[in-house]
Amino acid sequence: MGMIRRKNVEGQKAEQERHEEALRERALRLVDTRGVVVREAEAELNAALAEVRSYTTPEREQRVAEATRALVAAKWAQGSD
Repeated sequence: MGMIRRKNVEGQKAEQERHEEALRERALRLVDTRGVVVREAEAELNAALAEVRSYTTPEREQRVAEATRALVAAKWAQGSD
């Protein structure tokens, strides 16, 4: 019984995260996002760097690389407007 309940809770949590991400994406489309996107990318990079500093794993290093690319892309997109 505990296993069924745990799977149900995990499924609900995953669904909630997808819903929140969809709302965040919708909000970003509705707002003038020139500075917001860059700040969000910087915040993601800082969070990824903090995780790598606390304990380095290949997944965390990959997250830093992706966050760095996202920040460069956001700054480039902001400059091209």
